[in-house]
Amino acid sequence: MIQKSDKNNMKPSLKIEEKSKKRRHIDPTTCERDYSGEEVEFMKALEKYKRSNSRPFPTCSEILEVLRELGYVKTTQAEVQFETDVILEYQDEAA
Repeated sequence: MIQKSDKNNMKPSLKIEEKSKKRRHIDPTTCERDYSGEEVEFMKALEKYKRSNSRPFPTCSEILEVLRELGYVKTTQAEVQFETDVILEYQDEAA
């Protein structure tokens, strides 16, 4: 028979077991895989930013700053469509 004091002693061990299960969850974004050149460039730029600014966990604004420094800009759907049309037109002329 389990005494009441034994039940109380079991609860902390169950909590520890639950916590360890949570720690075992693997974040798919950190798995090793083949990254594209753009992804590697971004990861290196972000690591450089974090080291040079002593910011291990940059904010969204800081990440956006890194992206802008790499030359990324937000485009409208109309701009994307225009560029696509120009590319398709060029390909038709080349064929």
